[in-house]
Amino acid sequence: MQTKPNILMIRFGTGLKLVGLVCLIVVAALSAMSSSENRHSRSMPALQGAAAVDYLKQQGLYESLISTAAAASPFSFQAYLKASNTNAGDYFGFSVALAGDTAVIGAPREASSATGINGNSGDNSAELAGAVYVFVREGIFWKPQAYLKASNTDAGDQFGYAVALSGETLVVSAPYEDSGSTGINGDGSDNSVNASGAVYVFVCSGATWSQEAYIKTLNPDPLDQFGFSVAISGETIVAGAVDEDSSDTGVNGNQFDNSASGAGAAFVFVRDGTTWSQQAYLKASNTGSGDQFGQSVGVSGNTVLVGARLEDSNATGINGNGGNNQSINSGAVYVFVRSGAIWSQQAYLKASNTGSGDQFGSAVLISGDTVIIGAPNEDSASSADQNNNSVLDSGAVYVFTRTGTAWSQQAYLKAPNAESTDQFGRSLAISGSMLMVERQMKTAAQRKSTEARPIIRP
Repeated sequence: MQTKPNILMIRFGTGLKLVGLVCLIVVAALSAMSSSENRHSRSMPALQGAAAVDYLKQQGLYESLISTAAAASPFSFQAYLKASNTNAGDYFGFSVALAGDTAVIGAPREASSATGINGNSGDNSAELAGAVYVFVREGIFWKPQAYLKASNTDAGDQFGYAVALSGETLVVSAPYEDSGSTGINGDGSDNSVNASGAVYVFVCSGATWSQEAYIKTLNPDPLDQFGFSVAISGETIVAGAVDEDSSDTGVNGNQFDNSASGAGAAFVFVRDGTTWSQQAYLKASNTGSGDQFGQSVGVSGNTVLVGARLEDSNATGINGNGGNNQSINSGAVYVFVRSGAIWSQQAYLKASNTGSGDQFGSAVLISGDTVIIGAPNEDSASSADQNNNSVLDSGAVYVFTRTGTAWSQQAYLKAPNAESTDQFGRSLAISGSMLMVERQMKTAAQRKSTEARPIIRP
């Protein structure tokens, strides 16, 4: 079945974020990215911005999507945002973060060679360098505040691939950045390690943004893609390196053993004043080649989530046997907790209906003691029968809760009109008691049933 471009409404595709009682609606168009090859490719689809709006209107969807969003309490349509230097193929809207009255939007294909804050955005000499745009809300109006570039802008880095915002601190990733430097604030001009990846920290004082840190792992290797996913909570950042290759397990093991290609890793960084340092190096308890541990990450206080969407165990539920590889690409999520400065794995989460290819852990969210996990390639027809695999890649969402130190699955969610290749659960967002779940657009005949679906939690 041929897929059609995804239509993003609020993060209808890859950019869903909710804030308070107002939902900022980012309208963009992305192609369906149902395979790992597409997520890792530097060649991303170009339809975005005005072209996306035109596409929506041509398909007769623009007014219905906007009116639906405006009518669906507690949301109101408030803004249509564009880059200050709009160009075809910049992919403005690929990543989104919101906090209070600040919206951050990534455009990882933007091509300016500018560096730092508010530089020359009109120079398109650095293809796929990437940029990030900051908007602020005054009353009901949004206005641009800053145009952010890496301190070491280079073609192909895809700065803005992932963004995360907490208060006045912004985290931006460039998973295809090539520096061989290590640690904090090293030499970013050394392009000796292809696609090793980097993470940048920006802070805002008043209305002025500045770069606070340039973060690399202690073990940068080609194609690690450090920064493929990022999350922040207060003074703690977690970043995934989806193709890191160490075969070690657990916390703070050997980072330099590259015998498990594509196993993946996650890194925890903490801030003391204005100084960042690496606090933990996280690996799965059952590290395996190709698992892509670090595909998704989340952090809330002293708890970190790491998704490994291509993990292969056939275990189900909580803390099962992760030692077999009998359910290829079924996926898993790992929970780590911090006591003082010491991290340990608290739980190994699997779906209640683990199935090959489900990719459980493709998206994760954590809010306090509640965890939400997407499995966009899960195959059941409805929530009534989890083991009826008659609707391929329809997708599902799983809700887990923690009591003390014990985790349990609370809910298994399906779209009420599940259809093949919907990939329900590819991206998630939560605000209070409302969960938003994305499902992808498919054929022309099916377009009008495609949506970002709100689910109300009791």
